[in-house]
Order: sequence, then C-alpha cells, then structure tokens
Amino acid sequence: MYVSKLVAGAVISIALTTPVHAEKLVFLTGSQGGSWFPMGGAMKNQIERQNNELDIQVRPGASLANVVAIDSGQAQLALGSSISTVDAINGVGSFSKPVTNVCNVAKLYPFIVQSLATDLNMQTPGDFKNRDMSVNPKGNASEVTARMVLKTYGLNYEDLSKVNYASMTDQANMMKDGQVDGFIQTTTVPAGVIMDIAASRPVKLLPIPEAQVAKMKQWNAGFYDYVIPAGSYPFQKEDVHTAAFGTHVMAGCDLSEETVYGITKVLAEKMGQISVAISALKGIGAKDMAQDIGVPLHPGAARYYKEVGLL
Repeated sequence: MYVSKLVAGAVISIALTTPVHAEKLVFLTGSQGGSWFPMGGAMKNQIERQNNELDIQVRPGASLANVVAIDSGQAQLALGSSISTVDAINGVGSFSKPVTNVCNVAKLYPFIVQSLATDLNMQTPGDFKNRDMSVNPKGNASEVTARMVLKTYGLNYEDLSKVNYASMTDQANMMKDGQVDGFIQTTTVPAGVIMDIAASRPVKLLPIPEAQVAKMKQWNAGFYDYVIPAGSYPFQKEDVHTAAFGTHVMAGCDLSEETVYGITKVLAEKMGQISVAISALKGIGAKDMAQDIGVPLHPGAARYYKEVGLL
C-alpha cells in the first residue's frame, strides 16, 4: 500500500509538471558521431528548462537534408551550414528549386576554409593543378567549398591529376602516406585532423587571397573573409587569409513568432552552459548570433535581436 501511494504521488507530480498539450518540435542536427548531435541535445535541455511548454525531439541529420526537412515541414528546427542554406534559398547548387519556408534563427561558430599542402613550394590552392588532392564525399558542404575555391582559379577536378573522395580520417592518412598533395577542408581552428598530419610530416596552410574570397561571396553570400591567426598551429608562423561560413540554427518560417522568440532568447542567455557540449561555442553571444549570413531572419529571432539593440 505504501509503495502504491508513492507511485501514485509520482504520477501526480509528473502530470502537474509536464504540460499535456506541450508543443512538439523536431530538431535535426548531425550524425551521432559528430559535434552537432550533442550540441542539439544541449540546446534542447536549456530551451525546455526555460519553457516547459515545448517538447523538443533531437534527431540526427545532415546539412543539406536538414534544409529540405525544414522547408517541407518534417522538422521545425535544425542545424545547418550557411552556404548550403543560401544555395537552397536561391535554388542553386544541390537544390533544383528555391526553398521558401526556411529562416535563420542564430549564427553560431564559423567553419573555416583550410587548404593544407604537403609540398611546401605550393603558394595557393591554384597550385593544385596537375596534382593529387583529397576531398569529402560529393555533396558535403566541405566538398562543395573545395570545388568553389578551385573555381576561383579557373580550375575544376578535371584539371587535377587525381581527386580522392574520402572521410577526414582517410584524407589525413593519405596525406601522411604521401598519396595526395593536400586537401581543402572546412572545419574549426585548430583542426585536429591538421594537427594529426602536421605531427607526421611538414605541411603548410595555403592562403586564399581576398580576390578569391570576393568571387566566392559573389556566388554565395554565406561566405566571408577570415584570418587564421599566426600560431594557430605549431608550424604556422604568419597570419593566413582565407574564407569562412557560419554554422547556424534555422527554423521553419511558419513556426510561431512567440516560439522562436523564446528559443532565441534562451540560446543567447544560456550559451555558456550550452558551450559545455562543444567548445567551439565558447564566447559566442547574442552579437555573434545576430550576424547576417545571407539567410532571412525569422520574425521571432529578429524581435529578440531588436529588443537587445542588435538590429
């Protein structure tokens, strides 16, 4: 009898604290082995703690697929890369027609374009002509970026001796074994894959000059200029100019303004706690979140940024 009373009490407690009609949202992130999945989980926890009217289901996803899912209403929130979302809005690249129901909520940390070479005589990514290079599988945001960087020099894959499509781990092994002359990757700084390669053989970061980045920005408004500070890697003695694009939180434009306003407010005010899940978020604040990435802001997000004087 005593146990039955305890169970009954627990059920009553849950009923009182869990809203019967909580708004259910699907939040698409990345693969379970990557950084986006735990980051989405950390965001979910903070959002639900501040608003128990929301029930967020975090699911694995991928940058391109997440955009499609948001546009079609299969998900309400998602993580993505700005260049993929910009392509989707314009109906170019991997997208045959423009999406119409995808809005930006918050820019997060940058993905930095890093062109690494094992031949120390190479000066820019244009020197990959007639050489062997590795890239991510086709359609990946990093692979799309690699093609775009080469295009700024008037090159395509046919102008290279060989192109190897592989995971970042396999690309690192190829470079360490001398099978390829380098790669063009988009990742954070310092990148573990680059540190790994540099521990095995001499390498150098190839700059992507401002003129090349300007072309990339013309093709996709999600890109911007970025400088990798000297000393970011043990072998790097000078600043290296390159391009970057943002990771971001997106939402269906038809998601209510009030819901997105609340989510944006939590992300801005609780980013310190969320960054425990992924160090790249450390130091990110509302000012960073409000930056233009070439994707229209959701009215709810815009309302919050205006409220704090950022728009």
